[in-house]
Amino acid sequence: MLEAPILMETSLSPNHAGKNSEENDLDGEEPSWEEHHVPEEVDMMERCLKLVQKWPQILELLCQEETSLKDIRVSFETLTEILQYIPESLPEAIPTVLDVIQKILNVYIGQVYRALQGGNPSTVIMAALNLLIAMVAHSQSTAREVLTSFNLQHGVLRTLVNRRNPKEQEDIRGCCIRFAMAFFISADNKVIKQVLTNKDFLKSFFRKLELDRVSNIQLLLITLSQYVVCNPTVSKTEKIHLLNDYTLLQFAALYRWQGPTGAELDTEVQSSEALQFPEVRQLCHQFLMKVTCDLKHGINFYDGTLGLSGKNCNPILLKFLLSLHRANEDMLIQDLVVNILRTCPDLLNPYLTSCKYSFQPMPLPSWFANINLLEKILSGQVVISTALQQANMLCTSYTVLIAMVNTVPTVLTPVLLSQAVKHSNLSVSYHILQVIRLILTRGQGVIQWLRESKMSAETVEPIQSVITQYQQALMKALPEVDTYIGLLNKLLDHPVDGDGSDNNVKKQDSEEALSGKEAKQSVAASDLPQLPKRDNVLLLLFDILSAYQQTIPSSFAQTSYDFSHLPHILKHTEATLQPDIEERAIKMLLGFPEGKLRGFKEVKGESGSTVMLLLKQLTSTPALKVKLLNKFIKETGLFDQAEWEITLWLDKLATLEQNESAHIVGIFYKSLTQVIRNPHPFNDKVIEAMNWAHTLVQKDTTDKSVSHHLSAQPNVLIQAMSCTFDDKWFVKDEHLSEELPVKPQPCSAVLPSALEVFTQLKGQDQRLFSQYISQVILSIIDWQESPESVCYLLHQYTEAEGSNIKAQVCWQQVLQYCSLWLPSQHYLDDLHVDQCSSDETSEDKSKDWRSCLRDSIVQGAELGPGDFKILLQCDKPEVLLMTRQLLMYVNTLQEKQTKNVSAISRSYFNLLQDILKNAQSHTKQNQQAMQTIEDTSAVTSTLNSIPVYAESQDEEWWIDMACLVLQHTLFKACLVHLTGAYPIPLPRQLKSDKQVWSTTLMDSFLKCIQVFKQQLPTQKLEPLLKPFIEASFHSFLHLVTTKKKKTEKKSSQASKGYTVELFKKICLYGEATEINEIIGALIQTLESKDVSMTSTDDEWHVCLLDVLCQLLLIIECNPSMSSGSLKEDDMIPTYCVATLVKIAQKFGNGKLDKVLLKILNEDSKLTAAFTSSLVSTWLDEPSQLTSEVVSLLLKYSKKHRHWFEEWFAQSSRQQLLLTKDVLLPVVVSYCTHSCNSLNAESPMISMLHSVYWRWLQDWLLILNMQHELEPSDQSKMDLLTHLLMHSSKDVTNNLLRTLTTKIQEHQVTYHRFQLQVLQLSVERLVCLRGSESCTKKEQGILQEVMVACLQSLVRIIKGSQSQPSSQLDLHLESTAAVVEYIKKDWLSGTPALNQVWKSFVRNGLKHCYQSNKMIQLLSSLVELMYQPRKCAPNDEIPLKQASTILPLPLLYQIVLSHSKFLPTLLEDSTDAEIATTKESLVLLMLTMVRLEPLCCHKAHYPVLIGAYDPTLSTANAALLMILRQYEMNQASSFEDRPTSWGQVAISKHQSQKALGKSLWQQSTMKEILQQLEPDTLQDSSTHFPLHRKLQIAYDSCTPDIWSHRYDPCFLFPLFSHLLAPECLVDCQQFIESRALALTLAGLSSYDSDMRQAAYHIMTFYLGHLEGARFRGRREVYYLMHCLKNSITEPNMRVPCVLGVFVARAALLMLTPEHFLYPVILQYLLIKPQLQITSVPLFSRLVYSSSFKHGEECSWMVSLLTDGLQDSVDVTFYQRNSVFTTLMAFYQSKLATKQIKDGILQLLDRALDIQDSRHGLTKLLMPSVLPMITNTRSESQQSHPSIVNLLKKMNPVNTTLQDSQSISSIIKFKLGSS
Repeated sequence: MLEAPILMETSLSPNHAGKNSEENDLDGEEPSWEEHHVPEEVDMMERCLKLVQKWPQILELLCQEETSLKDIRVSFETLTEILQYIPESLPEAIPTVLDVIQKILNVYIGQVYRALQGGNPSTVIMAALNLLIAMVAHSQSTAREVLTSFNLQHGVLRTLVNRRNPKEQEDIRGCCIRFAMAFFISADNKVIKQVLTNKDFLKSFFRKLELDRVSNIQLLLITLSQYVVCNPTVSKTEKIHLLNDYTLLQFAALYRWQGPTGAELDTEVQSSEALQFPEVRQLCHQFLMKVTCDLKHGINFYDGTLGLSGKNCNPILLKFLLSLHRANEDMLIQDLVVNILRTCPDLLNPYLTSCKYSFQPMPLPSWFANINLLEKILSGQVVISTALQQANMLCTSYTVLIAMVNTVPTVLTPVLLSQAVKHSNLSVSYHILQVIRLILTRGQGVIQWLRESKMSAETVEPIQSVITQYQQALMKALPEVDTYIGLLNKLLDHPVDGDGSDNNVKKQDSEEALSGKEAKQSVAASDLPQLPKRDNVLLLLFDILSAYQQTIPSSFAQTSYDFSHLPHILKHTEATLQPDIEERAIKMLLGFPEGKLRGFKEVKGESGSTVMLLLKQLTSTPALKVKLLNKFIKETGLFDQAEWEITLWLDKLATLEQNESAHIVGIFYKSLTQVIRNPHPFNDKVIEAMNWAHTLVQKDTTDKSVSHHLSAQPNVLIQAMSCTFDDKWFVKDEHLSEELPVKPQPCSAVLPSALEVFTQLKGQDQRLFSQYISQVILSIIDWQESPESVCYLLHQYTEAEGSNIKAQVCWQQVLQYCSLWLPSQHYLDDLHVDQCSSDETSEDKSKDWRSCLRDSIVQGAELGPGDFKILLQCDKPEVLLMTRQLLMYVNTLQEKQTKNVSAISRSYFNLLQDILKNAQSHTKQNQQAMQTIEDTSAVTSTLNSIPVYAESQDEEWWIDMACLVLQHTLFKACLVHLTGAYPIPLPRQLKSDKQVWSTTLMDSFLKCIQVFKQQLPTQKLEPLLKPFIEASFHSFLHLVTTKKKKTEKKSSQASKGYTVELFKKICLYGEATEINEIIGALIQTLESKDVSMTSTDDEWHVCLLDVLCQLLLIIECNPSMSSGSLKEDDMIPTYCVATLVKIAQKFGNGKLDKVLLKILNEDSKLTAAFTSSLVSTWLDEPSQLTSEVVSLLLKYSKKHRHWFEEWFAQSSRQQLLLTKDVLLPVVVSYCTHSCNSLNAESPMISMLHSVYWRWLQDWLLILNMQHELEPSDQSKMDLLTHLLMHSSKDVTNNLLRTLTTKIQEHQVTYHRFQLQVLQLSVERLVCLRGSESCTKKEQGILQEVMVACLQSLVRIIKGSQSQPSSQLDLHLESTAAVVEYIKKDWLSGTPALNQVWKSFVRNGLKHCYQSNKMIQLLSSLVELMYQPRKCAPNDEIPLKQASTILPLPLLYQIVLSHSKFLPTLLEDSTDAEIATTKESLVLLMLTMVRLEPLCCHKAHYPVLIGAYDPTLSTANAALLMILRQYEMNQASSFEDRPTSWGQVAISKHQSQKALGKSLWQQSTMKEILQQLEPDTLQDSSTHFPLHRKLQIAYDSCTPDIWSHRYDPCFLFPLFSHLLAPECLVDCQQFIESRALALTLAGLSSYDSDMRQAAYHIMTFYLGHLEGARFRGRREVYYLMHCLKNSITEPNMRVPCVLGVFVARAALLMLTPEHFLYPVILQYLLIKPQLQITSVPLFSRLVYSSSFKHGEECSWMVSLLTDGLQDSVDVTFYQRNSVFTTLMAFYQSKLATKQIKDGILQLLDRALDIQDSRHGLTKLLMPSVLPMITNTRSESQQSHPSIVNLLKKMNPVNTTLQDSQSISSIIKFKLGSS
């Protein structure tokens, strides 16, 4: 009796832990077999074997008509268990399982339907469902069969689906769900699509999902998500049929899932279900998100019009959205809605207008929930949608409409928004304000994107019109600004106009009315949200107003509200406001355009204007208020020419104490208002001061007293070069101007106004304001470059009538400071400074950097160490101010009358250098700190501990500093000095020693330039240096071209030195033409120099020579400098090289030699400029640099090589020995490039040998593995190689003996150079011997060499772990080369060689088994050591030695038994190194198997076939040869005939070994052909190896492109075995797998055996085809008979194109729906025979009149391409006029791009055949030229193919009558592309 199964433990098997009451309804009789359980310890495989043996009894039981339900249940459960466990435990029984499943579905399906009846007990129904599940889950094929045989629309399933039993762990509904989901889990796309067509069957599972258990829900959602939603083969349309709005609504019901309901459910079950409630909701949410929101897999469709077209592209999603009624309550549903509308923005307005949510403002909880949902929806929308990006290319109005869809929903009307803002409930206003702010933010993003985007050139309207219309649309959709102003005044308790009494009354009345209405509403106060704070609403209001300014600036034109009063309103608000509110308000005020705010207007009810208020708050005001105050003052226009002055006035005012600032603010405000009302008198005062200063300069210039006022007062020259200052400290990109610019005013009109007010003050006010204005005036003076005008203005007001300000102590200090820039007659008599009081005041004050500098200039003293310490501690912004003041003082020093002017100036210049050095160190520290942050990722800690400046800020600071220094008047005087127009202005005391001032000034200037070059990139520094570059180049060129005077002063010499130094520093930035001009002048000057000269002249010309070398190196090393001024063609002129050679010979300068070396490297044609005398000089006194130059000359010039031979012959041996090291590169270059003219008898060789041989041999012998190579060692090796290749036999033998003796005596390892010498020596011996036989002496030498090489190799192998792998590879390569040379002359080995051979094998296989080079060397040595011995007569030594050598079978066994043998042989890796190692290992095995048949053993065969892959690669071809050798040596049997290979063969061998031959089932034809890839078979058939022999012969020259194609030598015998008459053959699969195509391609082989094998296979196939049954069999059979009838001779060769045609036609016969099916069938029916001499269907398809002519022609071109393989096919095509017809068709209008590309591909393949290229070129050339002309007017996409064709035709082209080259034709015809 059949044993009952143990119940399955998986989810597919029912759980019988507790049976329900329905079990009692079963028949009480025992089943027809005994029931007992198999013990658990029994092996699962053994159980499955026993169960399989009982299958016939189960099937017999099911055949009975009156089988009891209990027997059916037990039978189904047993079958279910078998189907589950057999694939895992007994995979060999799978074919039997498939037969059983087919019988159940075809024969016993009635029993399944009987078990599924609704009246049956649940256990029987679940057993039947579990059996169906097991059959579907078994494999994809069984799933298809179940789907075909079982009716899913059967009514019984619809009733079973609703049978739930929450009290049991498993119910019928769960089994039904698993059954449906099993089809999807099978992952068969065809099954999935077919199941989706049964949508009614699937929808029955979705009803009332909220009542299901968690396991069912998880299975359903996860399966549908993975196999349907995320399946790329299921289209969106197919998904919509299943996942429509009804289905999605059923899934959405899971948001309210509460678990299965039932009165009898346990409390524990209910609690567990409650815990799983969040998981179910989250799982449902993820599934719906994937279905609705995934752009790739979801059911959404893109609408580029965002619904404006009126067509709804997503109706299902819209219905689903409208059915979600709890989106404003449930957060997950809300998130789903937001994401759906984000994915489909076209549904935004339809959803908001159609949903049940109301947005009319009312203080109800539902309205707040609705408005929160709306806000989240708007936040989730993309600001710049894809539709907007596409609409940007269209008209303006459409772009605006698209932008407004995502910005303002249509449900939010302007009336609704205004009502909500004005609502009495503050919460309503606050919520709607949040929405408005979100809308404005989105609108601002759209405008920003529009401004940054580039409109298409085809657009009619500019981008600004789009922005304007969009702003107008926004302004219409949003409330007016007055709406927000009303709310703002209500919150601040401040009316808009008047005192507000009436408004307050109206406000109270409205509040009472509103409260009456609200009282009528039955809304609990607890349901309403908490009222927002007033401060939060104010913050939101100011944010909105600021957004209005940025987004809709024209909206403020509609209001008359004066926002300039806002600071007063905020100040007088009753309640205390947050600081953020005032900050937001000021930010809003700063955004107003100029002229909109009236800050100086008096405010009613206040003590002054807004400016007055801000001035009073200046001492305690934040930075934003200062910006607002700056804005108000700047808009007055008083500081248009001196904006920097505003900061000075306000900064000094902010530093005052609170009790003093009130008086001073009033006085300063009076000064401002006075000048605002009438600025003209005060401007006249400033202009008068400027005229006075200019007149004073003119007077001094007329008197030629340049030294007194030249630097301190702006003369004509200084004015011409002075900077024009704007809102910044300096102008960065200013250039010198020839015209006199209009100088800006040195100060604003506020200064004279304040001075006038100051003179009118009395008492305490005058004293307080005196301190303030004195500080401001000092700062203004320090800011000036020439402060004479300001000082004169101050003098005027001081000396005015009634002025008593001179009595103030602080004012006297100012006057004393101003006296530095005024003539002495103005102040020396009138000024009486109280020195004591001044000193006391200065002592009280803390000393800062400004006081340090002022004290130094006023007192005429140098800066001390303490001053330096204070000055260098300034921050970077203050450093710029200090540098400006410092440079002004240097100018001032030229007018001082003290004796220590030089010392003070020097201290100032030193301070400037220290400032730059200090800034350099700070910059370096910042860069290191930033690098540390990047390396350690400790960003926070590093930022807190180190003051790091951003790199961009540092660079900006250095640019500012460079502009300040380089554009200052002081250093522009250096520029004027360089031009030679004026001398450097000097102080009067330095007239006698001009060198002091010039040295100090020029040194400082050059140092500054050097620092700026280090800190700034070239492109940033070059514009600033441009005036200096031009002047420096002009001055230096003038200096070079001017003849030297006989008497020259020292000052002139120093001036020359500075000119040269400056030129060296900035010559890199010059233009190419200027540099070339100076190079020419320098060459001319140096060439004309006389050798007999003074020492001064010598120094000067050496200096010029250094400059010349620097310029030449710039040209050579930087052909395209970063400045972009030099191009690659701007090189040194050729005619200058000869002159440079003369100069080099005259001066002997090493830098010039380096230049000449670079010139030669760039252009080898310049060797003619180097004379023999110069070369002889370099050779007589060589250096490393000159040797390199001579080496290049010998490389490029035969004439120089002849000069070298003459010099070498004339030189003494002692001289050559002394210079042999230095001249080594020269000798190597000579030998390398004179190898054709040198031979052993050449006198040059003998001389070189006598000088260098002994030296090189000694060097070679001292080399060892630890020797570190020097740069000259490679040159020595090269020279030794050349000498060795021309050495005699005795010299070579001696060298070999010396090297081999070294190994034997010293037991060392060869150096790589020594190995190369061994290799070359052996090669030289073989070459010298020629065809002569090897003597016994030479054989002994070769044996010693072999032993020495192997000994060295063994030593390095033993130490391979400590040596680099490159050393071992070099040894292996050299030893392999030696073996190849001595193979031909090898007679026998020696005992020493046999001994070292064993050591080499042992160590090599142990340490280097996976080394490719090691295996290759071992293979060569095996062939050498074990080849058949050639013994001399009466020589018995080889016979004795043969017995001592390692046996070859033992060596073979050692190789195969290595632990790395199987991983290496069976590794299927794409790594080239691993593949090469496997190839070498296989070749080694092949060598040993060929030499010794005893190596073959049956046990090796499975491993070899497991490593084999039937391709044409070298390794697989060698493996096939090894398999053949095994068969020839009876190491395999017929049973081992390979029907599988690779991993499949290994697994089958393991299974057969485990089960034995009795249970083993032979592989079917289907399983064998599945191992072959159809695409590879197709490629192998179209690229069939026509010349390959069927009788396998290993060919090591297999092309790499064939390595991935199949080998017919293996597949043809396999096909013959599979198609044997006794075998079961699937003829259709033989066609579909492309095996028939490969067989037909074999009919075109040139090997008769290969063709015969193909005919043999075709005969077998035709026999099986007669009895086959498949669609298209008769057509295929008829096609094969047509081919058979076409064969007129035995073993006849068929054209390649005919075989390809038959293969493709056979494939088409299986698909009657193909468009060529009737065409081919009609062609075959005309005559049951194929025309061997013509191309089938060529004329018919090319000249067809069918509607599908293009497709037919493309098919024919593809057929011709695949059928073209050699020159015979080309000739065949030519006879059929294929090429001429296609070339004519190419130029017709009927030829599509696909056809043209196919024709070009065919021609390219034909021209690749060398034998037919010449004739084909002559045939095609007349047609190719018109083809180029036609292509020129097309899309140009075929140009690369045409150019490739022309290049292939160019070498054999002889038909062009105009002798134009192909390149010129391409350029003419295709150049326009």
